[in-house]
Amino acid sequence: MKTLNSKKSYRNSPVQLKLFKTRMNNAMARKVQDYIEENNLTKLQFAKIMKRDPATISRWLSGDHNFTIETLCDISFKTRTPITELLNCYYLFKGYWTNPEFIALCERVN
Repeated sequence: MKTLNSKKSYRNSPVQLKLFKTRMNNAMARKVQDYIEENNLTKLQFAKIMKRDPATISRWLSGDHNFTIETLCDISFKTRTPITELLNCYYLFKGYWTNPEFIALCERVN
């Protein structure tokens, strides 16, 4: 029987990492969408604020985009939103690391 010391192995799991990245990308997409809605902007108006192509904004909002730290800094600066607020997604991960089913899944991968 594995103990809580097995955290090292499931934290290195490729499945766990993929799930984490997916959740973060979706959270960032939701934050951008919230900003657009709260400020009554269209995607085109937001694209102009960001000085980006509207297709780029659509990729961001799809949740499939991998947000780099440079992109997050750009969003933070141009929207005047503290980057810590963009990254504050704790509610998405509450109980995530200690969920027994999640740990069991990651342990099977290793």
